[in-house]
Amino acid sequence: MIDVGDNILNAKLAVSASTIYHYTSMSVLPVFFKSKADLYCTNSKCLNDPTELYFGPLRFVDYLEENDIFDIEHARLLRVNINETIQQDWFDAWVMSFSEAEDDLSQWRGYVSGSDGGYSIGFNRKKLVDALSRLTRLEVDKGDHPNKIPILTKCWYSIKDDADIKDLYGYMLQRYQKDFQEYQLSSKVNDDIVRNVIATIFPMSVHIKHDAFRGEREVRIIITVPGCNYSKMEVLGGKPRMPLGIPDLGIPLHSLIDKIYLSPHGNQDSLLAQAIWLKKSIGANFEIVRSRIPYDPSR
Repeated sequence: MIDVGDNILNAKLAVSASTIYHYTSMSVLPVFFKSKADLYCTNSKCLNDPTELYFGPLRFVDYLEENDIFDIEHARLLRVNINETIQQDWFDAWVMSFSEAEDDLSQWRGYVSGSDGGYSIGFNRKKLVDALSRLTRLEVDKGDHPNKIPILTKCWYSIKDDADIKDLYGYMLQRYQKDFQEYQLSSKVNDDIVRNVIATIFPMSVHIKHDAFRGEREVRIIITVPGCNYSKMEVLGGKPRMPLGIPDLGIPLHSLIDKIYLSPHGNQDSLLAQAIWLKKSIGANFEIVRSRIPYDPSR
């Protein structure tokens, strides 16, 4: 779904798991089964760890400095501008997180809080990619730039995927060589020069995370500028959300769901009853599975 102009990099970024999972609470599940249900990306400022937005771009600057593309001073100035860009909201990223891990204790703990428990909703990756592709075609047919469409990509982790990250940075450096050279050769860095470099670094770094998080096996839908249609933004659960537009395709969101796991809570029978009721009420066709993790009230 993400086109960086190179088939090898596209293959590396592609999600291979047949099902990807979104962890959520008990009260949220019914929202996925409404008649006009949609998927929503959350503003990156509202992520569990908003500082992660800095990680990939700053690592890109490290790469440029270590490979003598930028001198120490130009690298320092770029780090300052990256921090200002994020703090002043000059760059916007919207993210919906999934995982290739279907029944993971750390994610039950991190994303399904409270005694009621919740679900790990398994979306069919092929159907989801097809839906995103159809959304792309809708936007192209309307004359909009295809970069306005959300992308689906797996996250890369700083140690585990170091070689892939360097391949990506090398490709971006080559593709936008003129912008990087103009920045390095400038004796006085102006806003236009910085903006061109920032616009290259940010979109291709949002999916890069610290290696400490690799156990999450995260997959992301990402929307970045110019893809942000603020007229469609909604506030749900106290957080700004950007809808993808799945209802525009004329397909029910639940048709993308293959499997639902019940979290390892003492409330599991209630979780099961709600999932069964939702499934029957709309004639959905997904599997319901209890977590394999034993319930432990001390957790």
